[in-house]
Amino acid sequence: MLNWIAKEVSSPTPYGVVHIIWAVVIIALIAFVLKFFKNTTHKQNKILLLCTATLITVSEILKQLAANLTVDGKWVEEYYWFTLPIVPCSFLLYTIWVVTFLDIDNKSSRRQKLIDISYLFIACYGFFSGLTALLVPHSIFDTPKLIIIINTMIFHGLYIVIGVYLFWCGRAKVDHKNFLLAQIIFLIWFVVAAIANLIVNNMFPDIYFNAIFISPNYAPEIPIVSVFYEHFPWIVWVVVYYIGYTLSSYIIMLFAQCLSIAKKFVQKNS
Repeated sequence: MLNWIAKEVSSPTPYGVVHIIWAVVIIALIAFVLKFFKNTTHKQNKILLLCTATLITVSEILKQLAANLTVDGKWVEEYYWFTLPIVPCSFLLYTIWVVTFLDIDNKSSRRQKLIDISYLFIACYGFFSGLTALLVPHSIFDTPKLIIIINTMIFHGLYIVIGVYLFWCGRAKVDHKNFLLAQIIFLIWFVVAAIANLIVNNMFPDIYFNAIFISPNYAPEIPIVSVFYEHFPWIVWVVVYYIGYTLSSYIIMLFAQCLSIAKKFVQKNS
């Protein structure tokens, strides 16, 4: 079993056969969602999100095992800290778990507001994260470990599908004020990551710890942000990263709004 988890293969090439199959599967899942998940009940929504979060979590556990096993199924001598689930997509997963348990039948208006904001955060930021990985898969394919490759495709592919689903069924409501509140969730995760980086990097300098890729000790693995890293202080490129991620996610919401308007126009004139 451990040998299978640690199995290595030739790394997929961007826009190669594996990449195209991955894209086709995502499109097929989106089509499935559009056809069958427009009017989900509260219970169906919880089951769907729980299944999604569970699948991603299981794949993440397998990824951790694969990253810390040698090709012959033996444990590495030291934990591979680079694989620690502290990247933006991991925080999206944690948010899905939280909102799934927050979304109960009898809830206060304040709790409902928090749920609406969380759904919008997951839809916008999740869709953008998944789409970025799908369009620029170079870093996620840069490994020979089969399980890690599968994990990254499950992770990012499902974020695209869940983003479409939340917009389609109306749980992620297009609301500009709510988006301003939703980006606070990202800011909270951002601050948590920055503090964790400062603490761990200073206490354990030999450990590679780079939560959300914003540690001042390491170059960010993000194309545009890496340019700022080379020429500006840490605080500058971190702010650029935060603003860029947030604006890109906001554009996703605007696009969803345009599609919603177009859909209503077609229905009205058909």
